[in-house]
Amino acid sequence: MSIAQRRPALGPSIDTRQRHPHISAPYRPTTQPQPTSGHSSGNTTPSPLSSAPSSPAIMQKTRPPMARHASTTAARSPSGTGGGGRMHRVASSAPHSPVSRTTVLPAHHQQHPQTAPPIEMEIFAQILDLDDDDGAHACSRALVAAFFQQARTAHRDMLRAYAKQNPTELAALGHFLMGSAAALGIARLSYTCRQIERHGTVAADLGSVGTHRAEAMATVGALLGRVEGECVGAERWLGRWYEEEG
Repeated sequence: MSIAQRRPALGPSIDTRQRHPHISAPYRPTTQPQPTSGHSSGNTTPSPLSSAPSSPAIMQKTRPPMARHASTTAARSPSGTGGGGRMHRVASSAPHSPVSRTTVLPAHHQQHPQTAPPIEMEIFAQILDLDDDDGAHACSRALVAAFFQQARTAHRDMLRAYAKQNPTELAALGHFLMGSAAALGIARLSYTCRQIERHGTVAADLGSVGTHRAEAMATVGALLGRVEGECVGAERWLGRWYEEEG
């Protein structure tokens, strides 16, 4: 038998590791052996890549489980909104949920400053903490007396500034007296002085002429008429308190 007759039907397979050393084994291309002369090519082995499924139906079946779950979430929701209605009900039943409850302000914040008590005791109690335990309230009495003397002086300066039509000085005096009154808890007077500062600033920003400036100054004049009465009312209220507690 000759050497040609002893050759196998298929040629030797080519080692793809030598031709593609940088490609891992599962992804190396499979080289089909070339048929020899005189032999049929029906014995060739098809490439694994060429027989990979490419049908859309098959690809759909191989989706990951998370994709199937996401696509059916909205269908299972009773409201058709992906469970949003149920989540809203759960959120509204939470103890600190902004959906279920609103912030309730204390009673003294719900009242208008002109109808609330002249003294805010939560703040005035902090001034009383400065007193000694002897019950004389010497420190707080001195602070209150100094404030009302200062308030009368500031009110006279406001009247002079209003006579000169000086809104800048009115705003500064209103800011000063507002802070002093707020530190002692004299709520009504502090609110009025804040309005004086506000309208005085508006009049100063509008310049020296104009209808809106005149309206702002007229509002300041009306507020100045309340300052003296609120000072007297707060002083009497505190005097009665010291008589009862002292």
